[in-house]
Amino acid sequence: FNNTNDSTPPLNNTTLTLISKTSAGGVIPSLNPVDGTAVTIGSRLFKVLYNGGDGNNVVIQAVTPVVGVTVSPAAASEVGGQSMVYTFTRDVISGPLPITFSVGGTATLNTDYTVSSNDSGFTFSGTKGTISFADGNATATLVITPKSDTVVEPNETIVLTVLPGTVYRVSLPPNNTATGTITDNNIT
Repeated sequence: FNNTNDSTPPLNNTTLTLISKTSAGGVIPSLNPVDGTAVTIGSRLFKVLYNGGDGNNVVIQAVTPVVGVTVSPAAASEVGGQSMVYTFTRDVISGPLPITFSVGGTATLNTDYTVSSNDSGFTFSGTKGTISFADGNATATLVITPKSDTVVEPNETIVLTVLPGTVYRVSLPPNNTATGTITDNNIT
């Protein structure tokens, strides 16, 4: 990676040489940060590696968190007060991380369910949402609470899917999407 104007960040998982040692012998690892430590530079996360490259370098490698989503329980009734908790997870917890997700399924926001979250950066519409992981947190959550109605209808779903971002990667299927089901409480 060559950066000639300091405006182009290294690509994911590429190596950027910070110090190129030209004298004989390998680099002596520092105690701060230790080899393999994740450090934040600007809004990007990097891993410090000693004796990387040809053995005479101190390098940093861009690290990109992988984000997934789950739901528990997978179903909740229109009555009974049970909610479904959608939990977004990431594998690298250094630094805050805002993510986006799509909202799909057959249920309708504010008609069939309400949604809330205590995490920062939370927004939610019938088609898209955002949420932020706090620095040091591996999870961010939102809560879907079914609303009771008198309409006889089939079970309805709420599908959240992590959307690609510039500073994170989406987990592989099936961990990139979570489907919760609202079960109908009315009998035909």
